[in-house]
Amino acid sequence: MSIVKDGHKATLRKWHEELQAKRGNRASLRRSTTVNDVCLSEGFRSLLMQTHTLWKIEAQEWRFTALALVAAVAANVKAIDERQ
Repeated sequence: MSIVKDGHKATLRKWHEELQAKRGNRASLRRSTTVNDVCLSEGFRSLLMQTHTLWKIEAQEWRFTALALVAAVAANVKAIDERQ
């Protein structure tokens, strides 16, 4: 069972593509050393605006932190192999 629906996956892929073009946003995420740094970065903010249905669920605040961790890791990924 996956908590990430197909629509969310498409949104995450689109955000990742945009992140590659917006080098400043990507750099802000890559320079982050704590989860708080990630949460305050411009790159994460752009992801939040596109994915409220993924993280804005009552009594599941952990999703916000999980999304921040995904953003931090994704900033270090150059390309996504979609063959899988």
